[in-house]
Amino acid sequence: MLFITSLILEVDNVRGWQLLVFGFLGMLKGNGICFLWLANPFLVMSWIFIPMRGVSFRLSLIAVILSILFFIIEESFTIIKIKTYGFGYIVWVLSSFTMLLGNILLKKMPSANSGLQQ
Repeated sequence: MLFITSLILEVDNVRGWQLLVFGFLGMLKGNGICFLWLANPFLVMSWIFIPMRGVSFRLSLIAVILSILFFIIEESFTIIKIKTYGFGYIVWVLSSFTMLLGNILLKKMPSANSGLQQ
């Protein structure tokens, strides 16, 4: 829900969904640091691979790292210049952190098959 919410919120003067679309287009053009856009597919893949706890954990960790790098690295090569990071960016990063935290909690829980005898 946090990810979907981030798509309707503003980041600078555009909505999150616009950055999602134009970030993808920037990847197609090979513009500089647009590889950071890959945080989105890594996050989505972490949702898909929830049953595979280790895989989902690693994918969500990559999503968190890329989303934080989005803030740290100078954005001089992107199609849409981001001058300020609004609430939409914060919610977007929180969606990745939430998934990572969920994966950490899942790793600590016993799996459903651990009680079965072989």
